[in-house]
Amino acid sequence: MEVRTTPKNCFLIRTFVSYLVCFLFVLLPIFASEITFLVTVPEETATTDTIYIWGSAPELGNWDIDAVFLTENTDGNWELLVDLTANETVYYKYTKGSSSTVERGPIGEPIDYRILEVPDNTLVVRDTVFRWPRVGPYLSWVNDPQTTMTISWSTEAQGDGLVEFGPDDSYGFNGYDSSFGVLHSVELTGLEPSAEYHYRVLSSTGEIGTDHTFSTAKFSTEPFTFVVYGDTRTNDFLRGRVASRIIEINPDLVFNTGDLVESGEYPDLWRKWFNTNQILLEDRPFFIALGNHEQNATVYFKYWHFPGNEQWYSINYGNAHFICLSTETNLYGAQRTWLETDLIAASDSAVWIFVFFHRPPYSSGDNGSDISVRQAWCSLFETYGVDIVFNGHDHNYERSLINDVYYIVTGGGGAPLRAVGSSSWTIYSESTLHCNNITIEDSLLTLDAIKPDGTNFDSFSIYKGTVNVTEDMNRGLLRSFQLHQNFPNPFNPVTTIEYSLPISGNMALKIFNILGQETETLASGWQKHGNYQIIWETGDLPSGIYFCQLRLNDFFRTKKLVLQK
Repeated sequence: MEVRTTPKNCFLIRTFVSYLVCFLFVLLPIFASEITFLVTVPEETATTDTIYIWGSAPELGNWDIDAVFLTENTDGNWELLVDLTANETVYYKYTKGSSSTVERGPIGEPIDYRILEVPDNTLVVRDTVFRWPRVGPYLSWVNDPQTTMTISWSTEAQGDGLVEFGPDDSYGFNGYDSSFGVLHSVELTGLEPSAEYHYRVLSSTGEIGTDHTFSTAKFSTEPFTFVVYGDTRTNDFLRGRVASRIIEINPDLVFNTGDLVESGEYPDLWRKWFNTNQILLEDRPFFIALGNHEQNATVYFKYWHFPGNEQWYSINYGNAHFICLSTETNLYGAQRTWLETDLIAASDSAVWIFVFFHRPPYSSGDNGSDISVRQAWCSLFETYGVDIVFNGHDHNYERSLINDVYYIVTGGGGAPLRAVGSSSWTIYSESTLHCNNITIEDSLLTLDAIKPDGTNFDSFSIYKGTVNVTEDMNRGLLRSFQLHQNFPNPFNPVTTIEYSLPISGNMALKIFNILGQETETLASGWQKHGNYQIIWETGDLPSGIYFCQLRLNDFFRTKKLVLQK
């Protein structure tokens, strides 16, 4: 059968084809936009890792977490080329193939989904993954803070552990954890006091950490800062805000008064907590008092390493003594006996004594005062000269003074805030997220209670000398009394020392060696208020660490100087 095409039919076919081609040409960009994802991943990403994109579009797996993987290119970035429907909104994140390895923000905080408005043309999307979820490394002390450091971390796969460490990022020394598993802990020993070290953690699994630093405990003549806060459970975002403020403060060490997580028996909650606090933990020692939400769980004791039985313990740092107690076990018996023995020794050797634990003996918050704690311990605090007791449990801030001992409730670390009133002992109270920044300079203590936005909402000072620094004393006067860091430092053989006197008075500027022996007096006697500069020529003094101490009447400032010949 012969089929003939008439001119009219040819015209209709050509017209239809033309319209179809135009129609497809117009719609093609809508259905086929070429998108290239180019992703920079954290340095600690292991060579054995695979990076996945986890998204809402079918081409991104429809939320199947390990369906669509990226390919590592020659530049060390990860890449995916995919066609996505134009003019649609796509939500996505990056993972390493599981819900426990979803990317985190700059300080380890959870992040919202990334959003891509797909264009009607080609596009290169350049993303940066700031951090992967991880547990560690984190720092603590089990033994002498001046000569040891305990470094703990978790790996994704089972293996043994290794810490490389040294005075710079070339390391040179190793510490080993030969136990086979995912939780690792290495105690470094034989370290120098008041010294900074670089370190990184590795595993036989191929996981390699990035470079971090830690410092051993300072000498008793050196100033230092520490932060105390508590009750970080429940809200990942809020505890991340408080952690960010602590990182800005950059203290030498941190203490938490308990209730870190909502339920201490669940490893997933601990991993989530570690993720949010990672930067805070990796460069400074972190100490914990057990709270009721830790539940004395086995998981807690697997993660954390502290002196003694890890429920109650103490450490020395600088000229201060820190005592951790547990309100989640018997308050009397072995714990109270140990406490009194420890306080007797500390009262003879430490300038400052601090105690931290969870349940407050004095509180105007929802939970109120724990009378059993008050009856068991507070008389010891008063007898042996404890300066400040830090607690949590009530989710607020309250500062009190009872029988010359300050009691501070600091439960504003991220848990749901609660209302707080006032009592006969209350100096100041407020329901707010916060942390406490404490600065120690010889016999002068300054405490600043700080909100996540940097607002200083409560402050006070204590001075242990013939002058009593009261609540009403001009703190601006103290702050303007300054001994500036010498320059250069380290130096050989000459350095410049500058200082400021806010008032006229009897002063002395002296140099001490590492043993606390006076080696030279640079200036002494009556000086008018003002700014001064002195050139110190070290002469025949040997290389080493020295301390410059400025005294004005009964106030002190100290700086560490390093002579390198």
